[in-house]
Amino acid sequence: VTQLTLVLGILPFAVGSFAVGRQRVLWVGLATTVVLALAGILSGDGRLSRLDAALLVGSWALATVVLLTRRHVATDPAMVVPTGRAGRLILATLVSLAFVGGGATVTVTAVIRIAESFGAPEFLVSFFGLAIGTSLPELVVDVAALRAGERDLAIGDVFGSSLVDSTLALGLGPLLFPTAVTATYGLVAGLAAAPMILCVTLVLAVRRRHDRWSGILLLVLYASFYPVMLGLG
Repeated sequence: VTQLTLVLGILPFAVGSFAVGRQRVLWVGLATTVVLALAGILSGDGRLSRLDAALLVGSWALATVVLLTRRHVATDPAMVVPTGRAGRLILATLVSLAFVGGGATVTVTAVIRIAESFGAPEFLVSFFGLAIGTSLPELVVDVAALRAGERDLAIGDVFGSSLVDSTLALGLGPLLFPTAVTATYGLVAGLAAAPMILCVTLVLAVRRRHDRWSGILLLVLYASFYPVMLGLG
């Protein structure tokens, strides 16, 4: 929700309007909508079992295969890296990811302690606080990509990361360690997020352009989630 409404909504205000490939956002957006609803339904019994986790991870694998076989992806030009720089870029990427992983670990620990200190539900603190913090890398990457003229890189990042978070990232933990969850939060969040993401997908696919008007709509959608989730608390 945060990535496809708040982060995506901020982009036209940060870098101006830009064109959006209909097929790119449509297929990934529809896949994300389906798996979000699936995640909500699976967590409705208050538990993410190994079978539930396997379904989520399998959904990611299936969506990946389908997306990679679509014509608009198969015909994309390959990115060209100057000779001699590939090794250094790979090393820089791995080092950067290590820092991101370390920062994420510290952040999660801090959020848990904050929730305990104020007696607030961990889900709500993470939904509104932690989600923004972990989405900041996407915002930085997307702004940098758009300023460099790499529109598809930015759109692929924000939609792709949302799909991964809804399937692979959510399923890997319970696949190893079945997890108890608060059924109400998971069910409502998943089922409410699905139509919201569908709305974002259809707006961008129909307009084929993301500007301040669509940005305002996305920001309003994000804000509308506050009363829904806070009402559960």
